[in-house]
Amino acid sequence: MQIIVKLTTACNLACTYCSEGDRAAEQLPKELVYKMIDEYPALLDHIGTRNASILWHGGEPLLVGHDYLRDVMCYARERLSGYDVHFLMQTNGTLVDEEWLALFREFSISAGVSLDGYCDLHDRSRRTHDGCPTFDTVYENIVWMREAGVLGGSLMVLDTTQPVDVDALFTFLQESGIPCKVHPVIPCGRAEGILDSDAVYQNYIALMKELCRRSLALDEPTDISPLSDLMQAVLAGGTLNECSYSGRCGDAFLCIYASGQMGICGRTSNMEGFIYGDLREMSLLAAYQSANAERVRERQSYLKEHDCASCTDWDLCHGGCSFEAAHAYGTLEHRYPSCRQRHALLEFIRTEGLDLLKEHLLRKKRRQRILLQEKRKLLEELKYARK
Repeated sequence: MQIIVKLTTACNLACTYCSEGDRAAEQLPKELVYKMIDEYPALLDHIGTRNASILWHGGEPLLVGHDYLRDVMCYARERLSGYDVHFLMQTNGTLVDEEWLALFREFSISAGVSLDGYCDLHDRSRRTHDGCPTFDTVYENIVWMREAGVLGGSLMVLDTTQPVDVDALFTFLQESGIPCKVHPVIPCGRAEGILDSDAVYQNYIALMKELCRRSLALDEPTDISPLSDLMQAVLAGGTLNECSYSGRCGDAFLCIYASGQMGICGRTSNMEGFIYGDLREMSLLAAYQSANAERVRERQSYLKEHDCASCTDWDLCHGGCSFEAAHAYGTLEHRYPSCRQRHALLEFIRTEGLDLLKEHLLRKKRRQRILLQEKRKLLEELKYARK
């Protein structure tokens, strides 16, 4: 069970697609974080797990300051000493300095950084409030974080209704070597009513297919999620951990917003049906057992018997993102709006994708055979040279 803690709604950037929109800056009181930590063991014991995962989120979480985060993590280490505690963070990467790196290392924080591709593509969406670009700062800090061993990867959110230079994007992914998740922008928050959701996903799927083709043409494929995860799931017959594919959002995640309210995930702070209660008045366990939380979990049973009853992709998709379904249709009892496009991606992975993987593995085997033959030849030459 992962607790997503939205420490603040404040941010030093003005990203065009931010799901928080333009709401007023608000910071989660430290005493509520302490209360969450105190009540976390009861929730973990109820679920039956020793894995305690806390994701610091925002807004921009680094804006709360070093002392705030150090204090709450020291408290968590002490109070959760009988559990396997993992700290994660999602940051825009602009504020990282030596003191933050030291804190990341001290508490073994795995930090994900938002990086939306090559320079022009990133700066198109992720600028400061006064319009200044951020790519150079973010990329420099990512390299710094990777060298320090605290980089968990990068998150790339793309508005695919705008032109994307596939050559430049793939070259960037290949040369940077940064593991990344590539997601389509969701038409909510600042992007509400601006973007054509169908066009976003249709273009996103076309982009992912092309990235897959180019990656598997390399001797060493580039790590691009969810492509690599989908390929593995198709081959092994498993389920993805990615939240919009796993169908476990009601079981695996609980979010605490900067207001103190609790809900399903970081996207849903202004959607009444996703709010479980207020941490000031309700425990974590009570929130997990609330009527709204139960409705989120019941979505899986409903979809399996209705919208997704005959779908061959159920084990890989589980009806898609709960938030996107509710946002588009006003109800949880609906598969998510980009079902058709996701099916097209999964069908591509099962057919052309697996063929490309097979060709890649055959090329790799041939290279290994050639290297082995050359090694044997060299050994024979050395053997005769000694005579």
